[in-house]
Amino acid sequence: MATNIYDPEFSKWRNHSAYPLTANTTWYQDRPFPEGVSRCYALRACNVNSCSSFVWSCATVPYSLIAECAMYNDLWKVPTCSEGVNSWSTCNLVMSRDNLPSRYEQNQPNSWYSSLCNDDGGGDWYSSRSVERIVLSTTSSGFKVSYPISVIVRVFCSSTADFVHLYFSAGTSPVLWSQAGISPSSSQACTQSNRVEDKTFTFTPSSATLYVIRAVIADSTSLICPSGQYDEVDDIAVKVKCPTYIQDVSPILNSKCVGCHSQLSSYNGVVNGVGTGYCSGRKYVVSGDPNSSLIYLKITNPPPCGSKMPPGGSLSQSEIDTIKNWILGGAPEN
Repeated sequence: MATNIYDPEFSKWRNHSAYPLTANTTWYQDRPFPEGVSRCYALRACNVNSCSSFVWSCATVPYSLIAECAMYNDLWKVPTCSEGVNSWSTCNLVMSRDNLPSRYEQNQPNSWYSSLCNDDGGGDWYSSRSVERIVLSTTSSGFKVSYPISVIVRVFCSSTADFVHLYFSAGTSPVLWSQAGISPSSSQACTQSNRVEDKTFTFTPSSATLYVIRAVIADSTSLICPSGQYDEVDDIAVKVKCPTYIQDVSPILNSKCVGCHSQLSSYNGVVNGVGTGYCSGRKYVVSGDPNSSLIYLKITNPPPCGSKMPPGGSLSQSEIDTIKNWILGGAPEN
């Protein structure tokens, strides 16, 4: 017998899929254990005359993807991430699909309220495909423009015909779904049948706004809202902010620029600085306008005055994008 919630009233339990077990049968699980779920088993020995008392045991499978748990937002109808943390998970919020018999999905269908997509209830949990968890992470202290977002979608694959598709919308007025720039591919096939698999996607946010990220499990056709009886859509929302001077820009300047330009060692020196010589009178930073900001123009090729910086080298494209997006976002200190 097996259940995912322990109840001492054994009459409520259901039989193991291999019931009745023959004598000397090796004990085994009847399906993979989902993470975070308790699974309880009871055994008793019987002969033609009577049966022994039940012996039972329960276990909870630990999570392997460690992150803060997102909170369900009643207005947006999806799990939502707070600011100031660089790793978030839907945890148990999107586990299972629709009203499957063995386990129903909380707050179904967990899709953005203005881009609603209902799941279907075909099959059963851990026997037909489903999205089990979405985990977001970034290398910065929080989710910021120009810092790649890693998206791990944990799914139950019923067969190798199942595919996981990823979409995102930069902004919600309106929601405009895109797969542009998602690597290594916006659609990834399941490689096994009747197994849990993690599919990893990466994209780089380009604007400071609320992002909605959508995971779809369906067949090989990539659709924003598929309608098959075993298909599922789950969303998660995360606020992407612009870079800040203290956390993002200062480390770049200290590493590449301050050795020759000591005025760039402080926030005030950067945002209030003015060029000299060939670049006389040009402001280092014009808030919201990188193309008028000397600090950005000097690291692009060719600069409008003087030589490109730093001498004999260049910043990485990621570093250039960080400075550009910091200026676009108003050049905040922190």
